[in-house]
Amino acid sequence: MGIIAGLASTMQGSVNARIRDMIKSPYITTLINFATAIAALTVIVLITEGNLDMHRDDIASQPAWILCGGLCGVIIVMLGIICIPVIGSARNVTLLCFGQIMAGLIIDNFGLFGAPVTKMSMMRAVGAVLVFIGIILISYEGVDRKSGQQFVDPRVRRYLPLAVLSGFACAVQVAANGTLGEVIGSSSKATLISMTSGLVNTLFIIAAIYFFAGRMALYSTADDREIKKEDLHFSFHPLMLCGGPLAIVIVGGNAIAAPLLGTGMVTILNLLGMMVSGLVIDATGFLGIAKKRVTARKVAGMAIMLAGTFVITVM
Repeated sequence: MGIIAGLASTMQGSVNARIRDMIKSPYITTLINFATAIAALTVIVLITEGNLDMHRDDIASQPAWILCGGLCGVIIVMLGIICIPVIGSARNVTLLCFGQIMAGLIIDNFGLFGAPVTKMSMMRAVGAVLVFIGIILISYEGVDRKSGQQFVDPRVRRYLPLAVLSGFACAVQVAANGTLGEVIGSSSKATLISMTSGLVNTLFIIAAIYFFAGRMALYSTADDREIKKEDLHFSFHPLMLCGGPLAIVIVGGNAIAAPLLGTGMVTILNLLGMMVSGLVIDATGFLGIAKKRVTARKVAGMAIMLAGTFVITVM
């Protein structure tokens, strides 16, 4: 279940990227993602818990950051939609994981967002170095032996920090939603609150862009081609319903696996599922995503990064 949750996480990013290709708007795609996830989770919560009581008084007594998971979700989903077509699924996953691991170390060391304090140790520092080495190997573009030119898309360097930023947002979301789940006594309801907040934040972003920059500012293509009004049309596609079920697989898979295996091992299994599926998506061009070269250097970098994650979370 831990591996499946990681695989679903990567697939969700690729599905969202494909939807963005169809409707040409990362913002509306993010809105669809949250809407379908909320609809699916609402049904699950009603079936499993029988009510939608969110313990508002308990939440109101907590610090404001307890609700920041929704904004973090917007950052994660939106940046994934923007980055995957340019840097590829595998690289986006590994950079996201890198940001999540580094942010996790900072949060643990200082006990931020209500997390228990886990001071930096020598083994955790060694693991962080291994993760960093893995990222360097994965991010390096390589050189064409025939032409001597480097395989560099000029946009890639601009998008790499965005993928890392989404990883930082992921770590903050996990900490905030974990605390929220403890306060209201339900991880499912905490996730539903977080996604509802994400939907509201996305609507606010869309409204702000529309008001200050106009309707066309909401639209863009993965290859930065100019879009004209006559090119825009919205039509329903079954793929648009996949975000909710995939979100449930991610949340549910980890909820099942964590109590049995521990958070550290589940993190490693998530990462393994993400990396393998990311390589497969890059190699096959799944859902029309542009194919990216899968090199021995990338595979080695992922293996080193996985080893570093093991050292940080288990040893």
